[in-house]
Amino acid sequence: MCLTIPEPAWLLQVEAVNIDSVIEDTGQLSVRRGGSIAMREAVHAVNKVIKSTKGISEVEEIRSGGSTGLFRFRANENNKTELEGTLRGHLNGSGKSALGENLGKVLPQIGFVVSAVEMEPSTAEVVSRRVLLAKNRLQQMRIPSIYFGDLEAAHDDSPEKTPACFLEGCRPASSKKKIDKKEECLSRSVHARYQYGADQKNSFINREMGCPPDVNKFTKDLKDLSEWSLKESPEVAACKDKIAVLYFDGNHFNKHQAELSLNKVMEFDNKLREKRTGLLKALVNSFKSKETMKNGEALRLEVLLWGGDEILLVVPAWAGFATLHLFYQEMEGLEINGVSLTHAGGLVFCSHNTPIQRVSRLARELAEHAKMFSRNVDLYFPLLLESEDYPTERISRHWKRRYEKCGAHILPFKPLYAENMEDDKDNKDMYKLDSFSEKIAGINIHGAFRRDVVKFYNSYERTATKVPKMTCMEEVGDSREIEKIEDIGKIVSDIFPLIDKASLQDSALSSSVQQEHEEYYGAIRALQPWLFALEYWEYLQNPLKRGKP
Repeated sequence: MCLTIPEPAWLLQVEAVNIDSVIEDTGQLSVRRGGSIAMREAVHAVNKVIKSTKGISEVEEIRSGGSTGLFRFRANENNKTELEGTLRGHLNGSGKSALGENLGKVLPQIGFVVSAVEMEPSTAEVVSRRVLLAKNRLQQMRIPSIYFGDLEAAHDDSPEKTPACFLEGCRPASSKKKIDKKEECLSRSVHARYQYGADQKNSFINREMGCPPDVNKFTKDLKDLSEWSLKESPEVAACKDKIAVLYFDGNHFNKHQAELSLNKVMEFDNKLREKRTGLLKALVNSFKSKETMKNGEALRLEVLLWGGDEILLVVPAWAGFATLHLFYQEMEGLEINGVSLTHAGGLVFCSHNTPIQRVSRLARELAEHAKMFSRNVDLYFPLLLESEDYPTERISRHWKRRYEKCGAHILPFKPLYAENMEDDKDNKDMYKLDSFSEKIAGINIHGAFRRDVVKFYNSYERTATKVPKMTCMEEVGDSREIEKIEDIGKIVSDIFPLIDKASLQDSALSSSVQQEHEEYYGAIRALQPWLFALEYWEYLQNPLKRGKP
């Protein structure tokens, strides 16, 4: 009797590296979208390539995030080596059409590393994954961090004959494309990403939701996304031509997964995808039923980054806070081995023509700053770029300049969850924002509130524990108006809940800075919600609520 010895089991990881050069080099939306989606689609397509390769069996997709894929399979060593070469060929664009012709033109610009290690019975899965990571990092250090293919278009003898790329500014141009109805010179790499990103404009979101590619349409640019002129909605019209850029990053997602078994990693990856899909469906369904969230038939939503634990969205300014809270509500329940996973967020309001690459970096900086206070709870920072220039200093220094004496003690906010709702917990899109916007509707008390907050701010002390005195109510002659705003103080605290003092114990700040935050906690808790409520007065709407648009 002849016994068949099973072929070795292998663990293979595909990872996009040095990705900033294809994401952050231009502010053109289609180009950014093209680079971001190309990485994601390439990693997802790897599973099909592995299954179609001769000599490979028992293929399992363990994880497939925005730029990383982890796979398990069986094969002899020769077939494994051949598979690694096949994948590298497809991922650098030399494969024929396994990943699609348009996608294949973008892939050479992205640096991919591919490694496989044998899963020996005597070696723990965690150790194999660490070895795999080390091999990929070694490969990363051996490949260029930028794409050199554009240099072929340059004229070495007469550099002046080759114009620079209109959108990127550095690479030599090799083709022309109509941008805003005007023909411009583009480099090969930017043109490829532009074309692929434009093709993916509608199909990507629909595909992620499991819908036909054209069932939902989205605004073509940020001008269309933010323009609004209907007189029937003055509270929205005040935010017209302004956008909200939202960035979210998972806290310790990789760290929590590092000690999991492969089966548990697979289970978590499926759960994360399910949550992300639920978020898109919730956003799209909310937008479709509200006139303020549509421009004609196109929905006012832009997805610029859709990674494993990173997301970058753009919505109209009037929907910024509502979208942020909806994100956190949809992410509730995400956990690993009973440990709740959290996200840090950054929300930036600005004009639609502010360079998006600068705003996205600022949103990311806000999220990173929130992580400094705690990674164990959901936290976010908002920032309004209104009449001032883009801040060039660190965000902590920016707040010191902006808010002076209390700027050194600014704390991150917690989002509004469905569980915060006292009456109808199933009605997830009825926020405290509704109560606020309804009570301030038609009441011209903004200036009076500002005066009261300034008085409170000028007496800012570490012993302060009360909200500003509402002397503005004395200036409202109509008793019905007084009744509408008498509990506005509680509502302000409700819509801007600060990080709790216990969570500050998890802070990554220096001990002296943390101690100072704790010392001034009572005063900043009383004052900061008022400062931000006044600053974001026109943005505190909830256009996603049920009922009339």
